[in-house]
This record gives sequence, structure tokens and C-alpha cells, in this order.
Amino acid sequence: MSALWKLKWLAFLTAVIELGAHTASDDLHLSNLSWIAGCWSHDNGRTTETWVETSGNLLFGHAVTMHEGRVIAFEDLRIEMTAQGISYTASPNGNKPVTFYSVIIGANLIVFENPDHDFPQRISYQRNEDTLFASVATLDESKIIEFEMEVCESK
Repeated sequence: MSALWKLKWLAFLTAVIELGAHTASDDLHLSNLSWIAGCWSHDNGRTTETWVETSGNLLFGHAVTMHEGRVIAFEDLRIEMTAQGISYTASPNGNKPVTFYSVIIGANLIVFENPDHDFPQRISYQRNEDTLFASVATLDESKIIEFEMEVCESK
């Protein structure tokens, strides 16, 4: 088990103890996710992910990965309140959007799942001070990709 997953597991247990495990049916608000807002950078700025809070029921996000000065991947993202609870929708490289629903929500942790999607089936974010940990995985964790992101540097 990687150090990132150990940290996530500890944060999950803490969230369950402190807040109880929230589900989509609980009284939750997107203001509880304000910790994800901002610009985050991975791999020395090669990939950036930016989240913007709105005054309503929506967080907008986008991610861009660069290589040798060219965009090689991009993704439009949103987190919103829906009738089913908090959802995460991603549209990688302009493809058809895929929606995931929150299954765990803690003080600085959120996990979304869509068991019907091929990969990923689970997306998680956890903030620890100025670091945002993100991962995409299958539900059985046979495939996991982890990202450790720092606050973007001003340019």
C-alpha cells in the first residue's frame, strides 16, 4: 500500500469518526467542499487542475496536461448538487461526460464512484494543508493512479 493510500485511509477513518460517513442523502452543501477551490499543480507544472467556486450549487473545474509546450490532454470538470446528491462529472478531451456520485465525504476528503464505468470507477480528493491528493482507481484497486498536487505558483 503506497504512502498516499495510507494517508487517505487514515483520513477516511478520521472523517468517519469525526463526522460519520455521509452519503448523498445527507444534508450536504457544496460550501463544505470549498477546500478544493484553487489552482493545483502536479509534476512541476506539467499538469494543472483548477477549481472555481460559484455562489450556487456548482464548482467548475478544468485540468490541462502539457508536454514540450503543447496541450496533450484536457478535461472539463464539475461538482454539483443533484437530486442524487453531490456528483462529479468529467469530460476528458471533449469526450462524452461521465458522472460519479459521492460515497464518502469528510472534512477534507471526498470520494466519488461509478461502478458502471470502465476506468476510473473511483475518484478521490483529499487536502492536507497546501497539498491536494487525487486518485483514480478501479473499485477493486487493481489499477490506481495517484496525483500529489501543490498550490500553483504565480506567474
